[in-house]
Amino acid sequence: MGYGFDSNKSFIGPHIPNHKSKVIIQDFSHAFSIANEDGLTLEEQEAQWKRKDFIMLQKGSIELAEKKGMEKGRIEVARRLIEKGMAVDEAAEIAGVSVEVLRGSL
Repeated sequence: MGYGFDSNKSFIGPHIPNHKSKVIIQDFSHAFSIANEDGLTLEEQEAQWKRKDFIMLQKGSIELAEKKGMEKGRIEVARRLIEKGMAVDEAAEIAGVSVEVLRGSL
């Protein structure tokens, strides 16, 4: 049987426990990344590294925006619960925000 990945990016080969297969996939990805850069000139490698850095910055920005958006949503839920007559501490607990954060936004 050959080794490789199927259409679902699952490793094809001898049985490997799931927790180890993720490490193996990461190792293979890293090895392929190194091999792909091997034939590049220094200028091409620098351009590729800059693109990777830019992508990582974009991903970080998106993750931060998602986190902030989720927090704003939780605060809005808590506000609505308080408007309906619920106590601040109960609304904060249900919405998953701290009482201090909730009081600071009221």
